Amino acid sequence: MPKKFDQDTKDRAARLVQDHILAEGISIQEACKIVAPKLVVSWHTARQWAQAARREGRAADPLT
Repeated sequence: MPKKFDQDTKDRAARLVQDHILAEGISIQEACKIVAPKLVVSWHTARQWAQAARREGRAADPLT
């Protein structure tokens, strides 16, 4: 059965991914593979949350 995560957890994951991208200059996939195990989610899930945060304006786009 899938787990439900609150919006704060999703936002935190998106921020952590963003921080890794900016600090280490790595791809979103690599950043998600680093962050996801810490949050006990798959890297695909972390990527979806990070991309949703960018689309909704809750995270800055590192490419700009």
